Amino acid sequence: MKLLFCSDPLNDRQVDPEYEMEYNMAKELSIPVELVSLESLLEGNSSKAIKRIPTSESQETVIYRGWMMKPAYYEQLYNALTIKNLFLINSPEAYVYGHYFPNSYEVIQAATPLSIWLDIESLHEGLEPIHEKLNVFGSRPIIIKDYVKSRKHEWEEACYIPDASDKHQVQYVVGNLIERQGEELSGGVVFREYIELEHLSKHPKSGMPLE
Repeated sequence: MKLLFCSDPLNDRQVDPEYEMEYNMAKELSIPVELVSLESLLEGNSSKAIKRIPTSESQETVIYRGWMMKPAYYEQLYNALTIKNLFLINSPEAYVYGHYFPNSYEVIQAATPLSIWLDIESLHEGLEPIHEKLNVFGSRPIIIKDYVKSRKHEWEEACYIPDASDKHQVQYVVGNLIERQGEELSGGVVFREYIELEHLSKHPKSGMPLE
């Protein structure tokens, strides 16, 4: 088994600084590590992205530990690695299943806050479909995200809604999320019941609660 880390964007011979500690620890534990250039992959050049990875003599499992990428790029990486007899532990289909929240919600439903979602097409129909969906939450607080990630560091503007029945606030926060995600908006918008845990403090910049 190998661990595949992202390389430094400015030097494809070195690990991305964000993963340096994990990379070094893996080496200390004698776990084989390799580097992939995420920049080259996102430019559509999967061969260049893995040029420093040697071909394996036999089939070998690879675990990717790096920045999130869209499924299309993951599939390109997966296919490129197979040519070198290396196989990511998660197939492209498995990646999509775990990448987009609605796909796996049924499996985790009993262990996660109540969640609903609307796809991009439904969002274009105006606010009424949103408000109808949100009736399930009553006046409870919710947080929102797209199918992949949130804007939690813009907590009060594009993530948290104190009262799901407050139509003005819903319009404001959902509108901000959609506008600020822009072309990066993935799939649609997910609405999740906010569960308050033990409050420790607030993030000094975003106001996001640290619990």
